[in-house]
Amino acid sequence: MRARRRRKASASKKGRAVTPADRVRAGLIAAWRDRIRHIEGHVLVEMNGLLLALTNLPDDELNVALVARKPDDPLEALAIAEQWFRWRGHRFGIEIELGHHPDVDHAVAMLGLDVAAERPGMAVAVADVEPPQIPDGVEIRRVHTPEDLHAAVVVNVGSFGMLPEVAERFLGPRVLSVPRTRLYIALLDGESVGCASTDLHEGAVGVFGVGTLPRARRRGIGTAITAFALDDLRRRADLAWLHPTEMGRSMYEAMGFRPVSEWAVFARVDPFA
Repeated sequence: MRARRRRKASASKKGRAVTPADRVRAGLIAAWRDRIRHIEGHVLVEMNGLLLALTNLPDDELNVALVARKPDDPLEALAIAEQWFRWRGHRFGIEIELGHHPDVDHAVAMLGLDVAAERPGMAVAVADVEPPQIPDGVEIRRVHTPEDLHAAVVVNVGSFGMLPEVAERFLGPRVLSVPRTRLYIALLDGESVGCASTDLHEGAVGVFGVGTLPRARRRGIGTAITAFALDDLRRRADLAWLHPTEMGRSMYEAMGFRPVSEWAVFARVDPFA
Protein backbone atom coordinates (compact mmCIF):
# COMPACT_ATOMS: atom_id res chain seq x y z
CA MET A 1 0.00 0.00 0.00
CA ARG A 2 2.73 2.47 0.91
CA ALA A 3 4.64 1.65 -2.27
CA ARG A 4 1.50 2.37 -4.32
CA ARG A 5 1.02 5.71 -2.56
CA ARG A 6 4.62 6.70 -3.29
CA ARG A 7 4.27 5.77 -6.96
CA LYS A 8 1.08 7.80 -7.13
CA ALA A 9 2.93 10.80 -5.70
CA SER A 10 5.36 10.55 -8.62
CA ALA A 11 2.63 10.14 -11.23
CA SER A 12 1.39 12.75 -13.67
CA LYS A 13 0.25 16.21 -12.64
CA LYS A 14 -1.98 17.94 -15.17
CA GLY A 15 -0.61 15.66 -17.86
CA ARG A 16 3.08 15.88 -16.95
CA ALA A 17 5.40 13.97 -14.65
CA VAL A 18 5.71 15.31 -11.12
CA THR A 19 9.31 16.42 -10.57
CA PRO A 20 11.34 16.60 -7.36
CA ALA A 21 10.99 20.39 -7.59
CA ASP A 22 7.18 19.99 -7.59
CA ARG A 23 7.39 17.82 -4.49
CA VAL A 24 9.69 20.25 -2.70
CA ARG A 25 7.24 23.07 -3.44
CA ALA A 26 4.23 21.14 -2.17
CA GLY A 27 6.17 19.82 0.80
CA LEU A 28 7.22 23.29 1.91
CA ILE A 29 3.61 24.52 1.97
CA ALA A 30 2.52 21.43 3.92
CA ALA A 31 5.45 21.73 6.32
CA TRP A 32 4.68 25.33 7.26
CA ARG A 33 1.10 24.31 8.03
CA ASP A 34 2.26 21.37 10.15
CA ARG A 35 5.11 23.09 11.96
CA ILE A 36 3.15 26.07 13.30
CA ARG A 37 -0.41 24.81 13.76
CA HIS A 38 0.28 23.85 17.38
CA ILE A 39 1.37 27.38 18.38
CA GLU A 40 -1.23 29.39 20.26
CA GLY A 41 -2.06 32.57 18.35
CA HIS A 42 -0.78 31.35 14.99
CA VAL A 43 -2.39 32.40 11.71
CA LEU A 44 -2.63 30.17 8.65
CA VAL A 45 -4.68 31.78 5.93
CA GLU A 46 -4.67 31.46 2.16
CA MET A 47 -5.66 34.54 0.19
CA ASN A 48 -5.14 35.56 -3.42
CA GLY A 49 -2.94 32.50 -4.00
CA LEU A 50 -0.61 33.23 -1.07
CA LEU A 51 -0.32 31.28 2.15
CA LEU A 52 0.32 33.55 5.13
CA ALA A 53 2.02 31.47 7.82
CA LEU A 54 2.35 33.56 10.96
CA THR A 55 3.52 32.15 14.25
CA ASN A 56 3.15 35.65 15.74
CA LEU A 57 6.44 34.98 17.53
CA PRO A 58 9.05 37.78 17.54
CA ASP A 59 11.31 36.14 14.97
CA ASP A 60 11.21 37.22 11.31
CA GLU A 61 12.18 33.75 10.10
CA LEU A 62 9.09 32.24 11.73
CA ASN A 63 6.59 34.52 9.97
CA VAL A 64 6.45 34.17 6.18
CA ALA A 65 4.26 34.22 3.10
CA LEU A 66 4.49 31.53 0.42
CA VAL A 67 2.98 31.06 -3.02
CA ALA A 68 0.36 28.31 -2.74
CA ARG A 69 -0.89 28.90 -6.31
CA LYS A 70 -0.38 31.52 -8.99
CA PRO A 71 -2.17 34.71 -7.89
CA ASP A 72 -4.58 36.30 -10.36
CA ASP A 73 -2.99 39.67 -9.56
CA PRO A 74 0.44 39.09 -7.96
CA LEU A 75 1.10 42.76 -7.17
CA GLU A 76 -2.23 43.17 -5.40
CA ALA A 77 -1.79 39.86 -3.55
CA LEU A 78 1.65 40.85 -2.27
CA ALA A 79 0.45 44.32 -1.22
CA ILE A 80 -2.45 42.88 0.77
CA ALA A 81 -0.20 40.26 2.37
CA GLU A 82 2.29 42.94 3.40
CA GLN A 83 -0.51 44.89 5.05
CA TRP A 84 -1.50 41.80 7.03
CA PHE A 85 2.04 41.50 8.30
CA ARG A 86 2.12 45.17 9.28
CA TRP A 87 -1.15 44.89 11.17
CA ARG A 88 0.44 42.19 13.29
CA GLY A 89 3.70 44.03 13.83
CA HIS A 90 5.82 41.77 11.61
CA ARG A 91 8.27 42.59 8.87
CA PHE A 92 6.91 41.28 5.58
CA GLY A 93 8.80 38.37 4.05
CA ILE A 94 7.91 35.97 1.26
CA GLU A 95 9.71 32.78 0.24
CA ILE A 96 9.43 31.95 -3.45
CA GLU A 97 10.83 29.47 -5.94
CA LEU A 98 12.64 31.65 -8.43
CA GLY A 99 11.31 31.38 -11.96
CA HIS A 100 8.30 29.20 -11.16
CA HIS A 101 5.88 32.13 -11.32
CA PRO A 102 7.62 34.91 -13.29
CA ASP A 103 4.74 37.30 -12.60
CA VAL A 104 5.34 36.90 -8.87
CA ASP A 105 9.08 37.53 -9.36
CA HIS A 106 8.20 40.72 -11.24
CA ALA A 107 5.76 41.87 -8.54
CA VAL A 108 8.41 41.33 -5.86
CA ALA A 109 10.79 43.55 -7.82
CA MET A 110 8.12 46.22 -8.31
CA LEU A 111 7.47 46.36 -4.58
CA GLY A 112 11.15 46.97 -3.93
CA LEU A 113 11.63 43.96 -1.67
CA ASP A 114 15.21 42.97 -0.87
CA VAL A 115 16.78 39.52 -0.92
CA ALA A 116 17.08 38.34 2.69
CA ALA A 117 18.33 34.84 1.87
CA GLU A 118 19.03 32.63 -1.13
CA ARG A 119 19.22 28.86 -0.95
CA PRO A 120 18.66 25.90 -3.23
CA GLY A 121 15.99 23.31 -2.90
CA MET A 122 17.97 20.06 -2.68
CA ALA A 123 16.67 16.52 -2.89
CA VAL A 124 17.82 12.92 -2.80
CA ALA A 125 16.20 9.50 -3.04
CA VAL A 126 15.91 8.19 0.51
CA ALA A 127 17.13 4.78 -0.70
CA ASP A 128 20.39 6.42 -1.79
CA VAL A 129 21.22 7.84 1.65
CA GLU A 130 23.67 5.73 3.62
CA PRO A 131 22.46 4.43 7.00
CA PRO A 132 23.54 6.67 9.90
CA GLN A 133 27.09 6.35 11.17
CA ILE A 134 26.85 7.42 14.81
CA PRO A 135 30.06 9.03 16.16
CA ASP A 136 31.64 7.64 19.31
CA GLY A 137 29.99 8.91 22.47
CA VAL A 138 26.90 10.10 20.60
CA GLU A 139 23.31 8.90 21.01
CA ILE A 140 20.54 9.98 18.64
CA ARG A 141 16.87 9.43 19.34
CA ARG A 142 13.44 10.64 18.37
CA VAL A 143 11.83 13.11 20.78
CA HIS A 144 8.90 11.62 22.69
CA THR A 145 9.11 13.10 26.19
CA PRO A 146 8.92 16.62 27.70
CA GLU A 147 12.52 16.18 28.85
CA ASP A 148 13.77 15.49 25.34
CA LEU A 149 11.66 18.33 23.99
CA HIS A 150 13.32 20.69 26.46
CA ALA A 151 16.69 19.41 25.26
CA ALA A 152 15.68 20.32 21.69
CA VAL A 153 14.74 23.81 22.88
CA VAL A 154 18.17 24.23 24.49
CA VAL A 155 19.94 23.21 21.27
CA ASN A 156 17.80 25.57 19.15
CA VAL A 157 18.76 28.43 21.44
CA GLY A 158 22.45 27.53 21.45
CA SER A 159 22.89 26.64 17.78
CA PHE A 160 20.57 29.11 16.03
CA GLY A 161 20.55 31.99 18.51
CA MET A 162 16.80 31.67 18.95
CA LEU A 163 15.38 33.53 21.93
CA PRO A 164 14.52 31.07 24.74
CA GLU A 165 10.91 32.25 24.95
CA VAL A 166 10.55 31.86 21.17
CA ALA A 167 12.08 28.38 21.14
CA GLU A 168 9.85 27.27 24.02
CA ARG A 169 6.71 28.26 22.14
CA PHE A 170 7.89 27.08 18.72
CA LEU A 171 8.70 23.70 20.26
CA GLY A 172 5.83 23.65 22.72
CA PRO A 173 4.43 20.37 24.07
CA ARG A 174 1.67 20.16 21.46
CA VAL A 175 4.23 19.78 18.67
CA LEU A 176 4.64 16.14 19.73
CA SER A 177 1.05 15.44 18.70
CA VAL A 178 1.42 16.78 15.12
CA PRO A 179 1.10 13.55 13.07
CA ARG A 180 3.50 14.27 10.19
CA THR A 181 6.19 16.08 12.17
CA ARG A 182 9.03 14.37 14.02
CA LEU A 183 11.80 15.82 16.17
CA TYR A 184 15.20 14.32 16.98
CA ILE A 185 18.00 15.11 19.40
CA ALA A 186 21.65 14.09 19.57
CA LEU A 187 23.44 13.65 22.87
CA LEU A 188 27.19 13.69 23.39
CA ASP A 189 28.27 11.92 26.56
CA GLY A 190 24.71 12.30 27.83
CA GLU A 191 24.31 16.04 27.11
CA SER A 192 22.08 17.32 24.31
CA VAL A 193 24.14 18.91 21.52
CA GLY A 194 22.18 18.43 18.29
CA CYS A 195 18.66 18.61 16.90
CA ALA A 196 16.65 18.12 13.71
CA SER A 197 13.04 17.83 12.62
CA THR A 198 11.17 16.37 9.66
CA ASP A 199 7.80 16.79 8.00
CA LEU A 200 6.31 14.10 5.76
CA HIS A 201 4.05 14.95 2.82
CA GLU A 202 2.94 12.42 0.19
CA GLY A 203 6.08 10.32 0.45
CA ALA A 204 8.49 13.26 0.48
CA VAL A 205 10.19 14.17 3.75
CA GLY A 206 11.43 17.69 4.41
CA VAL A 207 14.35 18.13 6.80
CA PHE A 208 14.47 21.24 9.00
CA GLY A 209 16.39 22.79 11.85
CA VAL A 210 19.50 20.62 11.76
CA GLY A 211 21.74 22.24 14.34
CA THR A 212 24.71 21.40 16.54
CA LEU A 213 26.02 23.35 19.50
CA PRO A 214 29.38 25.04 18.69
CA ARG A 215 31.34 22.90 21.15
CA ALA A 216 30.20 19.70 19.43
CA ARG A 217 30.69 20.66 15.79
CA ARG A 218 33.01 18.92 13.31
CA ARG A 219 32.27 15.50 14.79
CA GLY A 220 29.79 14.36 12.12
CA ILE A 221 26.75 14.89 14.32
CA GLY A 222 24.86 16.94 11.70
CA THR A 223 25.28 14.22 9.10
CA ALA A 224 24.42 11.49 11.59
CA ILE A 225 21.21 13.07 12.87
CA THR A 226 20.03 13.83 9.33
CA ALA A 227 20.70 10.25 8.22
CA PHE A 228 19.05 8.93 11.38
CA ALA A 229 15.90 10.98 10.72
CA LEU A 230 15.69 9.74 7.12
CA ASP A 231 16.31 6.15 8.18
CA ASP A 232 13.45 6.51 10.66
CA LEU A 233 11.12 7.30 7.73
CA ARG A 234 12.67 4.98 5.14
CA ARG A 235 9.55 2.85 4.84
CA ARG A 236 7.25 5.83 4.43
CA ALA A 237 9.24 8.18 2.18
CA ASP A 238 11.03 7.81 -1.14
CA LEU A 239 12.33 11.39 -1.46
CA ALA A 240 14.08 13.68 1.03
CA TRP A 241 14.49 17.42 0.52
CA LEU A 242 15.78 20.48 2.34
CA HIS A 243 16.85 24.12 1.96
CA PRO A 244 20.42 24.28 3.29
CA THR A 245 22.38 27.27 4.46
CA GLU A 246 25.59 27.97 2.57
CA MET A 247 27.54 26.61 5.56
CA GLY A 248 25.65 23.31 5.54
CA ARG A 249 25.41 22.75 1.80
CA SER A 250 28.63 20.74 1.41
CA MET A 251 27.54 18.37 4.17
CA TYR A 252 24.30 17.58 2.36
CA GLU A 253 26.04 17.25 -0.99
CA ALA A 254 28.27 14.61 0.59
CA MET A 255 25.08 12.77 1.61
CA GLY A 256 23.84 12.78 -1.99
CA PHE A 257 21.51 15.78 -2.01
CA ARG A 258 21.48 17.70 -5.30
CA PRO A 259 19.85 21.03 -6.30
CA VAL A 260 16.45 20.74 -7.97
CA SER A 261 15.26 24.36 -7.66
CA GLU A 262 16.37 27.79 -6.51
CA TRP A 263 14.62 29.66 -3.71
CA ALA A 264 14.89 33.08 -2.14
CA VAL A 265 13.34 34.96 0.76
CA PHE A 266 12.43 38.55 -0.04
CA ALA A 267 11.73 40.99 2.75
CA ARG A 268 11.07 44.63 3.46
CA VAL A 269 14.30 45.90 5.01
CA ASP A 270 12.54 49.03 6.29
CA PRO A 271 9.13 47.79 7.50
CA PHE A 272 7.77 51.35 7.42
CA ALA A 273 8.92 52.15 3.88
